[in-house]
Amino acid sequence: MRALCLALALASVASCGGFPNDPGMLQLPPDASRRGLGGRDGAFGVGRTRLSTTVRVTDALSMEVHYPSRAGGELDGSEAPYPAVVLVQGARVATERYRWLAVHLSSRGYVVVAPEHVLDLPILETDNARLALLALRRASAGRGLLAGSVAVDGRTAVLGHSLGGVVGTRLWLGGSFTALGLLAAYPAAGDELSRGAGRPVFAVAGANDRSATVDEVATGLRRFGAPRWLAVVEDLNHYDWTDAPTASELASDGPPARDQALTRRHLLAVLDAWLDVALKRLPAAEDALRAPAFPGVRVSP
Repeated sequence: MRALCLALALASVASCGGFPNDPGMLQLPPDASRRGLGGRDGAFGVGRTRLSTTVRVTDALSMEVHYPSRAGGELDGSEAPYPAVVLVQGARVATERYRWLAVHLSSRGYVVVAPEHVLDLPILETDNARLALLALRRASAGRGLLAGSVAVDGRTAVLGHSLGGVVGTRLWLGGSFTALGLLAAYPAAGDELSRGAGRPVFAVAGANDRSATVDEVATGLRRFGAPRWLAVVEDLNHYDWTDAPTASELASDGPPARDQALTRRHLLAVLDAWLDVALKRLPAAEDALRAPAFPGVRVSP
């Protein structure tokens, strides 16, 4: 009986949290002329809000949520529920430095959640991405700004940059996510990857990346079963994935992209195609991956 009472108490604490009711902050206005092709933004507007919840009995978990929005910042429910993408930050890289990526993905019809971790180290709170997904689903099932935004049992992807890819891999292996995206990342040496067989994996490596080299990313990807894809992006280094890199980050990395906006469009074009296959199951996107013609990117199974 005591065990049952404790379990109920833990479930109650884990489920509490504030659901946003007011319109979110508009990040990108809607524009029907944007087609979302070639790594460019889609037609949806993008709103941003914050969710918070209590986890692990007493810990506070805060997260940014980007979602397809109308011009006033309210959820655009025209194509809801949307697939959910959880973005796991790299070590010592604040979540807001990935907003450019979250805005882009949301403009193409995804709800993107970026959970925070103590000291910006996801390895210290490896379950935050799973708990953030649960919090988003609760908000979607309730009332307020995010009501109806995602399906309770919908397809999901976890994208992890750098160290976030190690954490994302373990969450994916645990069955919390449909698809795994490794952004300048590869799995830890001791992880048993056969448990994820049959679920899609995608790895993106930068040709100029000195923290997660092309060889390291490719070697790590070969440990996964099919379906898997590798994209090598020309003129991309480790911190081109983030805004506002520090001097010490740049000193440890290879040359940054000469035209970062263009290089990001290149990587987004192939990332978009993979997500459209893994989460939306669009045949045209799968055809593009199987016969790739992505400028500035080499794609291989």
